[in-house]
Amino acid sequence: MSGQNDYISQTIERYIYQVIRRVPKKNQKDIEQELRLLIDDMLEKRCGALPRTKKDLDVVLVELGAPGDLAAQYLDVPRRSLIGPELFPKYIFILKIALLAAGIGLTVSALIGALINPQESFFPIIGKWLSNMALALGGAFTAVTLVFAFFEWRGIRVDEIKGSFRPEDLPPVPSQKARISKVDSIVDIVFSMLILLLLAAAPQLIAVYTSQGAIFLFELEVLHRLLPLLFVSFVCGLVRECDSLIEGRYTLRLAYVHTACNVLAALCCIFIFSQPIWNAAFVEQINAIYPIGEGYSFLSRLWKYFQEYFPVFLLACFLFETLNAWVRALRYGKSEGREPHE
Repeated sequence: MSGQNDYISQTIERYIYQVIRRVPKKNQKDIEQELRLLIDDMLEKRCGALPRTKKDLDVVLVELGAPGDLAAQYLDVPRRSLIGPELFPKYIFILKIALLAAGIGLTVSALIGALINPQESFFPIIGKWLSNMALALGGAFTAVTLVFAFFEWRGIRVDEIKGSFRPEDLPPVPSQKARISKVDSIVDIVFSMLILLLLAAAPQLIAVYTSQGAIFLFELEVLHRLLPLLFVSFVCGLVRECDSLIEGRYTLRLAYVHTACNVLAALCCIFIFSQPIWNAAFVEQINAIYPIGEGYSFLSRLWKYFQEYFPVFLLACFLFETLNAWVRALRYGKSEGREPHE
């Protein structure tokens, strides 16, 4: 009898978890309470005063339907759409973040540009800001929509159960350590978006401004030519983090996605930094205006080392992130649903 009760309580938790993680966070608590009451009422109606059994719960849950289908009933999204109801809440969530980051980033860069160049008149600044804003918002919308449309096309779902729904096939509720932090993914998306916007729309801000003009960190013509590769690298990161939000936990499938995205992004970075993207005369140009004296030799070597080892640092970051995804997938994927012992 204890085994029956354990199965019933664990399966109910698994079913409810698979439903509520597909709906917006603001509605999860209400939907969870509603589902608990609904399942309890259906079991009581079916069993009456008799003990509840595994078969009774299976019949009730099959009657309610697969978690994805039940969650879709709480979402005002048509089943046939570019982005289906299971992915739509997370699509809107990520799209809002991307558009907000793009808008704030461009506005801040425009304000900084206006402060750096006070001689520039108001209307050209507004015109440039509106033009960049339209491009950035359009680019962010396109990138996020294409990523989620690809997920929809490939049939990527949140713990999707293939074939006919069977309650015994419900995956365990992952432990806290097996879950992926939404905050980390959101921070990565926002940071990547701001860096891309800065390099694409206002690379001239990455400079040392002097009385004789700006000394740029990058060779702007080379940087402009390499923007498509920077965009590809950004999309790789967007795919990786969006898939992490969709999956919600460390899995082998997620580790494969992280590996593919990181390898492609690393290849883009290798090609980008094999080009003369840095201003090799950066320290020399500063010294010509503000003589550094005895520190010139040290700063020249430091700048040279930075140019050489910055790509190595990026590749190390990609490698660490990939290994971290695999280690966590192998470690926690085998113990999902078991809470750690105190």
